[in-house]
Amino acid sequence: MEDKLDDSFDEDDRLVAETVKRSNPFTPHRIKMLAAAASAVAVIAGLCVAVPRVIEFREAKACDVSHGEAMAAVRTLEKNVAAAKTYKVSPTDGPDVRKDIGKLSALASGRLPSVEACPAGGTAALKSAMSANSRTVDKASSISSDMASLVARIDKGRGEKAVSDARLVLEDRMKSASDLVASSKGKTEDDKPRTNLQTALKAAEKAKGSKDASKLKSASENLQNAIDKVNASISARKSREDRERREREEEERKSQEAARQQEEQSAVPVQPQQTPTYTPQYQAPRHSYTPPRRQAPQPSAPQTPTTPANPSQPAPSAPANPGNNGVIM
Repeated sequence: MEDKLDDSFDEDDRLVAETVKRSNPFTPHRIKMLAAAASAVAVIAGLCVAVPRVIEFREAKACDVSHGEAMAAVRTLEKNVAAAKTYKVSPTDGPDVRKDIGKLSALASGRLPSVEACPAGGTAALKSAMSANSRTVDKASSISSDMASLVARIDKGRGEKAVSDARLVLEDRMKSASDLVASSKGKTEDDKPRTNLQTALKAAEKAKGSKDASKLKSASENLQNAIDKVNASISARKSREDRERREREEEERKSQEAARQQEEQSAVPVQPQQTPTYTPQYQAPRHSYTPPRRQAPQPSAPQTPTTPANPSQPAPSAPANPGNNGVIM
């Protein structure tokens, strides 16, 4: 009986609880559900506001990266342009190299691509700047790549030309050296220069097949040095022989001159010495006459008559110097 009453009471309580539950919508469970829904709505609302800002922040970062890449590409291009302008056509360049240098000059003279600055905000503006900078990177990289290819072809062409020219020079000197080895036999001061020339000729023969222009030039220079030493030895011997020949000829000339003078002295007879004679010449002296002076009459006085004197004879003058005023030497 009691068990039935208890069961009846429990059933009533359950019915009352359900009735109360239905009449009160704000049950703890519903409150939790409503709170969770409100939180979800708040989160969604926050996301609606925050997500665009996050996206814009990310776009700004990406724009900064693209701006840096564009600046780096343009700086690299500027360096390549400066290097390209140093390539000038050389008289030794072939037609292909000349053509590539023309293309390189055209690229170097072109306008450099511009770099777009990143705007302060706006997703669309940021994306536009990133696209422009991306095109700048592509264009600058393409120009730099084309320049690098042209420079590589130019350097290769010049290198091949340098090797070809160096090999031709070496082969020409090898021929000259070979001829000199044969023609210089017995004409040098000693045989050492010819031996060194033969050694250099063998080394040049080994280096002839090299594709390194510097090795070919080195072998050619060594061979030329050996050739010069042989020629110098030949010249030294010729100069010495010419000097000795001139000295012999001079000695022979002096000997012949001495013999000729000796023969002339032997052929001339000795003449006796004669005392010079002198015959004096005499010239008759010249006479001069001086008439006597007359005496003036004296006063009359007795005078003793005297014997008249003989007229005075002029004294003979000294004989003249014959040939020298009548003086007889």
